[in-house]
Formats: sequence, C-alpha cells, structure tokens
Amino acid sequence: MKIVRVIAIVLVALTAVVNMAGGAGTYCAAFTPEKYDSMKALIPLQWLYQILVFTVVGVGLAGAWSTYSLARAQKNSYGAALIILIVGVALAVVQMAASRSLRGKSMPTDLRLYAGGLTLIVFQFLRLPGIWQASGMGGSAGGGGAWQAPTGVASIVMGVTVLTVPVWVGNSHTFDGFNWVYAWDWQLLLIGVALLLSGAALLTQRRLVKRTAQTIASASAR
Repeated sequence: MKIVRVIAIVLVALTAVVNMAGGAGTYCAAFTPEKYDSMKALIPLQWLYQILVFTVVGVGLAGAWSTYSLARAQKNSYGAALIILIVGVALAVVQMAASRSLRGKSMPTDLRLYAGGLTLIVFQFLRLPGIWQASGMGGSAGGGGAWQAPTGVASIVMGVTVLTVPVWVGNSHTFDGFNWVYAWDWQLLLIGVALLLSGAALLTQRRLVKRTAQTIASASAR
C-alpha cells in the first residue's frame, strides 16, 4: 500500500507544476490582453486575471512545498496539502467560469481542475479504513531513505511535466502559427533539467544509503 502514498505525493507534485505553469501562463491575459485578438474579450475582467496570476502561482509554490512536506511525513502535512488542493481547484473553477463566459473556452485552465480533482480523490481514498496506516502516510519518514524515493520520483515527474509544457499547453497558446510557450524555452529547459537531475540524485542517494546499511548489517552479522 505504500505505493499509494508515492502516487499521492507524485500527484501533488504534478498538480503543483500545472498550477505554476497555469498561473505564469495567465500573465498575458492578465496584463497584455489587448495585444492578442483571442484575449481581448477578457479585458472586462482583467483585474480578476491579474489576481489569479499571483494566487495560482502561489498555490503552485505551496504545492511544491507540500510535496516535500508529505514525503517527510511532517506534522499536519496531509491537512495542509488538502487545503492547498481545494484552494487550487476553487481558483481553477473561478477562472474556467470567467473564461468560458467571456471567450467561450477555458483550456488549459481545465487541466488544473482535472489534476487537482484527481489528486483530491486519491487523498480521500487514502483515508479509507485500513489504507491510511498501510500506506505509511501517517507514519514517520525517518530512516533508510524513506523520503528520498517519493521526493525523487515526484521531482522527476515535475521535470518531465515542465519540459513538456509546450506540448500540453501549445494548442491553446499558438497564435499566427507560433507556439508562444517557446518564448520561455530556456527557462523551461533549465527548470525541467534541474528537476530531473535532482530527482535522479535523490533516487541514487537512496540506493547508496540502502546498500551501505546492508553492508554494515552484513559485516556486523559476521
């Protein structure tokens, strides 16, 4: 059942990245909608989108912190993650409603709702009788590299998600034949690669710690 804990942590990480990307991607709609024909309809609620830029990015950053907190099994980490997820879903619903009413579509904001909603469902599943303790979510993360594995996997998933932003966001950000996500190409590449390398380092560290512990135990037994 501990795999369920890892899945939950990875989903929190995925939701965090989607929120950070969504918040940053809302910048054009919030501050320069007049430059794009497809966004001019958003001008009446420009103030709302400006608020959403900061709040959604904030939720994403909080989600990244929550990923680490959950992996470390810190006190109240589950409750904090639950609140962050609910706030993220609520903000996604608000932005979807505004976008659909003004321009008739809301992608890729919908992805934030789907990611947050799926993660909330998994979080509720974790609370079912017998699953909570079996998953290790309520236990200690200390010793044996218990926290490196979920954190490393989560970091790798975040890295892959960042590197593929042009793919899953590109359709809604392509104007005049140009995918505007590539305006941030080197930033996305730098962040994505850094996350991948961090995740790989954590997983490698976990293996080294485990092997060292086994070697010491074997030597002691002799």
